[in-house]
Amino acid sequence: MSPNSQYSTPDPEWAAIVSVAPAREVPKDPEVVRAAIRDLFIEPGKKNLEPQLPDASTYSVADYTVPHDDGATSRIRVITPAPKGRDSVACIAWIYGGGFIGGNIEYDDYRMRIISGRFHVAAVLLEYRLAPEHPFPTSAYDGLKWMAENAPTLGMDLAKGFILGGTSAGGNIAASLAHRVQQDALFEGKRLTGSILTVPTLLHPLGYPEEFRDDLQSINMPEGRQWTIVNGPMIKEMFVETLQAPPTDPEASPLLYPNRAVLPPTYLQIAGLDPLRDEGILYERLIREAGVKTRISIYPGVPHGFHLPAPQLIASKKLEEDLREGVAWLLGLHAHVQ
Repeated sequence: MSPNSQYSTPDPEWAAIVSVAPAREVPKDPEVVRAAIRDLFIEPGKKNLEPQLPDASTYSVADYTVPHDDGATSRIRVITPAPKGRDSVACIAWIYGGGFIGGNIEYDDYRMRIISGRFHVAAVLLEYRLAPEHPFPTSAYDGLKWMAENAPTLGMDLAKGFILGGTSAGGNIAASLAHRVQQDALFEGKRLTGSILTVPTLLHPLGYPEEFRDDLQSINMPEGRQWTIVNGPMIKEMFVETLQAPPTDPEASPLLYPNRAVLPPTYLQIAGLDPLRDEGILYERLIREAGVKTRISIYPGVPHGFHLPAPQLIASKKLEEDLREGVAWLLGLHAHVQ
């Protein structure tokens, strides 16, 4: 039994949704998956957050094209608050979820606009190439490097704050990049000051360290009738067949990086009915024991990514406000700065 099984009892609000939800077959075709993510997660999420958007006159949005060494390109979107004087601003960069196969920079666009307006920071949405067309390694490194190199012309001062975060698969990429940024000579003088991981995937299911087997039981969580949205077999298929990632490569399994002390202060958001729950809780413990400042919020009885299809839940509203509290903590600000 998982040492964190107390978080598994279904939340009554989520249970009410599940009781009337039709059974869904998980699609295999990547384009069908991407359409489902757009229709079930991205569009409802934006509709929910739209009333909270800051006035359009208080910020600007611009997309940029980032070149890769192989000749391909990716996009980044920069949300910049209207100037208050001539000072540059801190930055939060964010990487979307979608199981490495779906998602795009629209995923967290409105979420980041709200954070940008509340804290008067720049928000950057990073694109990465999707599997299975682009298998492991999947990274947003080039976009992050381009952003850091061009920060002054984008109105950013990374010394005031440089947070990197992500959701789900984006949390995996953000956790891996956090290690790289803190040690890469190209980021000298531009190190991260914080990290946020929302329901992250931090371990390849075939790469579980023997020493932590007893701590990592949620991957075997019974699915129940749609209790978990995703389950252990789906996560294994994502890593093995779709991403084709080596199980013990720390870039795929950031929990396996040995040099944990290099990480910046880190905030984690973990769902209690998530098969990924135990690895998130273990990750927080391991980096904290290595001397990293951490905070963690656990949402009992709700599944992976619950806040996207069900934003009306009390737990979903708490996650959104906790995210803003986490940004405030990492910036050393009061949560309600505007």
